[in-house]
Amino acid sequence: SVAPLLSRTTSRFPERLLVDIRRLESKYAQEVPREIVGLTLPEARERLESEVTAVVLIDLYHTIGLMAGIGHEERREVGELVVSRYQAIQVDARQYAIRCLSALAAPETREFLENVALDRTAGANERVFALAALASIGDLRSVDPVIKYLREPEFPWRDSASWSLQTLGHKALAAGRGDVFEKIRDAYAFAMQEPVSDPEVGYTLGNVMYSIGRLNIQGLTQEIIDLVESSPDAYVREDGTHALGQLGGDGQQGTAGAATRRARTASLGATHET
Repeated sequence: SVAPLLSRTTSRFPERLLVDIRRLESKYAQEVPREIVGLTLPEARERLESEVTAVVLIDLYHTIGLMAGIGHEERREVGELVVSRYQAIQVDARQYAIRCLSALAAPETREFLENVALDRTAGANERVFALAALASIGDLRSVDPVIKYLREPEFPWRDSASWSLQTLGHKALAAGRGDVFEKIRDAYAFAMQEPVSDPEVGYTLGNVMYSIGRLNIQGLTQEIIDLVESSPDAYVREDGTHALGQLGGDGQQGTAGAATRRARTASLGATHET
């Protein structure tokens, strides 16, 4: 569990590890929803229209998300019902409503999810689950709001925006939308210019570089090398090294390989220092 680990605050316990654990706890710790066995979709819809108890709503959202084989029309109707009740339900249940929308992936809920993601008054968990839901829907019109999220330094857990852009980038490639893919590339290039002022920025930049590698985005190898060799942040070094390995194609193997070896040496040095 997290609590006993956090109680170990001697000078020999790495402070960065404590930061990592606290971040993971705040981002991912949540109620464990239970499936309502035997519930049919019509019954779930009927209960959603009147249920107000947060715990029951959480289980309802979870159960609907697990239902397989729901047709497009049913997904649209249930998605619109979840959206219509969103403001009326308790705050504790809202992130589970967003997760339900992510599982449904109804295109009709896209604009609502974009608004939740960019709503500064919404909870952090609601916003990042909205980003994930936009990736699940896969509408390339969501690229612009997701990029906007990535570029806002005060927004929480911006690595989630990078993850969503990676998914949308793959969809842009599959659809032959080079213009959208170029927009994503430019957003990642812009993100790499941000100074690593705190660990949260390190998480974001690490995922940006990881995504560049996964999308095989060319033309940013030197920027990654510079970050990997200059940054003291472990995530920047690790994910940048991974990206260099992904990008090591013809004509780049020597440069990327040398940088990867230097980055690994630097990362090992940073690990020993802690």
